[in-house]
Amino acid sequence: MIFVKPKLIDMDNRELKLGQWLSVLEMERARIFKDQDIP
Repeated sequence: MIFVKPKLIDMDNRELKLGQWLSVLEMERARIFKDQDIP
């Protein structure tokens, strides 16, 4: 899994990149929970 951190230098697209970063974290968290098979 390649993590892409948002570039805070790009202020115009900051919110968009932050949204993409949160989406990546959500997908990774869901994958980890699935791998652990938590009821």
